[in-house]
Amino acid sequence: MAIDLHEQGLLLLRQALDNSTADFRPGQWEAIQELLKERSLKTSH
Repeated sequence: MAIDLHEQGLLLLRQALDNSTADFRPGQWEAIQELLKERSLKTSH
């Protein structure tokens, strides 16, 4: 079963902070999604 991007990002955040209960701040994940979308658009052309 594949892990979705949000779950993968959450795992990386928790690992980086060494905090198993860490979570994204309000709006933080949405900002990351926008950056990923922009990057994807730039690399797909």
